Amino acid sequence: MTPRQVLLAWLLGPLVLLGALALAARIAPGPERRFDGAPVVAIGSSLTMHAMPASFALSDGRRVRRIGISVPSERQLLTLVESAIAERARVVLLEAAPFVADFAFEPQHGCTAPALGLRQGLRRAQVDLVDRLRRLFGQRTSLDGLPDPRRLDRPQEIDPTVMATFYPLTLHAPCEGERLRELVTRAKAQGTRIELLALPRSPYGEERLGRVQSDGLGQLTEAMAADLGVPLLPAAKLWTNEEFTDHAHLNARGRERYLRDLDVWLVGLE
Repeated sequence: MTPRQVLLAWLLGPLVLLGALALAARIAPGPERRFDGAPVVAIGSSLTMHAMPASFALSDGRRVRRIGISVPSERQLLTLVESAIAERARVVLLEAAPFVADFAFEPQHGCTAPALGLRQGLRRAQVDLVDRLRRLFGQRTSLDGLPDPRRLDRPQEIDPTVMATFYPLTLHAPCEGERLRELVTRAKAQGTRIELLALPRSPYGEERLGRVQSDGLGQLTEAMAADLGVPLLPAAKLWTNEEFTDHAHLNARGRERYLRDLDVWLVGLE
């Protein structure tokens, strides 16, 4: 081989390999069942991940399968709702906050930010490709959610610098409201109940959020439930800082309390 041919082979080899991997990832089948046939599924953010284990049973014996994504997009959550409906889950518990609030560190800042559609489209394409490659090699994807958090038994720890990245929130009606309504209609037609969850916030977090935003978030969540015609399980009042690992994530003590409340709610509706 001439030096030029060697150079071309050296340059083209990785490109051919990447192309083959991309093609294999593109045709790789998605998971048949994300929720393992559980009759009750829970879908949400890291708040949901802290509030309940990845798999557990209610007092009436029904199994619950939870998927929590760190900072999920509405589209990611709705993709999981579609999967739950396709698996014919009987109850879908859906965390409401990601549909009506963005954190300060999130780039979208509501539904009408400049070039939002383009940025989200590029981001979705990147995540989709990485997910397909990870699935090809048997690795956890973005839609597989997070495992149980470590050190769930630790007391509340607050980092003021981190706190500043969360608040103030950007509050808005659901950006994917039409698709969400379509999914609720489809779910009801086959006998699947979709119920919204409003997870608790620590007194410290509530104080940092402020009354105006706290009230606004509550009103938007209630309006979302009313628009969809679905039940809303509100967070019980009078939580203590000792039940949280930080401003909003429950610790082991808080999870135990929340699971009791959730069990009463779900078993009572049957």
